[in-house]
Amino acid sequence: MVTPAHLEHPHFPVQHTLNHVDCPACEQYRASTVLSSSLPFSAASEIWLRAHAAYIKPSSLRVYEQHRKALAAFFQDIPLDQLHIGNIRGYQDSRKEKVCAEMINAEIGNILIPMLAEVERWQFLVRVYKPLPVHRRRVRQSMTEDEMRRLIWRTQIFQSRKLANISAILKLQGK
Repeated sequence: MVTPAHLEHPHFPVQHTLNHVDCPACEQYRASTVLSSSLPFSAASEIWLRAHAAYIKPSSLRVYEQHRKALAAFFQDIPLDQLHIGNIRGYQDSRKEKVCAEMINAEIGNILIPMLAEVERWQFLVRVYKPLPVHRRRVRQSMTEDEMRRLIWRTQIFQSRKLANISAILKLQGK
């Protein structure tokens, strides 16, 4: 069967089938990105990130690699199917000494959760996992219309008093 050129992938010479039913090309894609839950975290995280690199920007890939290294340093050779909530909470506690809660949540959210979801382990942890609380920095808010009017009014009063003072000084100097 001949398929259109846009359906062929340069890394997989196998052609797609019509409507992709029992499609060998699609099966190759699936087999090339599937993680095994028995893999140790450090190896699985490298495989996972390599497979997902095509879907993220280069700058995100650099950040994800830093997240992956931090997670791998803690989880090392624990197989994915043996990771439990105690491991994740231990990671959160140990990382708190070095980085902020927002960074820890990003590491877990960008790397660990998608990996566990891919090997169908996240469904057992989602009910008990809690991200660390993030203390939001207060962002400067715009003034309300009423605050703006008061500011303008006070500025005008200040300017008119300043002008009156200058006038009085000039009169005293005889100018």
